[in-house]
Amino acid sequence: TFTVEAGESLEVTVTDLQRKPATAILSEDIDPNCSVSLDGILQGTIQDLGHRLSVTDPDNPHIVELGCPDGTATQIPIAQTSPGSVFQLGSP
Repeated sequence: TFTVEAGESLEVTVTDLQRKPATAILSEDIDPNCSVSLDGILQGTIQDLGHRLSVTDPDNPHIVELGCPDGTATQIPIAQTSPGSVFQLGSP
C-alpha cells in the first residue's frame, strides 16, 4: 500500500502482467468421470474441475479433449475468444 500526495508522482513497474483467462463451462450432460485435456495437457476430470475449464490463453484457438470411462474420446475445438469470457461446451 502506498499514498501519493497531490503534485507527487510515482512510477510503478509491472513485472508480471497476464491476461484474464476465459472459462469454458462443460455441459452437465457429459459424464463427470471423463478426463479433460487442453491442448494435450491433462487438466483433471470434469468432476475435479467442477464443470469449469480455465483457458489461460484465450487469444488463440485450442483443442479440448474428453476421454470417458466408456472408451469414448472426443475433441472439441475452441475458437479464439475474449479474455474474461464465459462460454458453454456442449455434450459430444
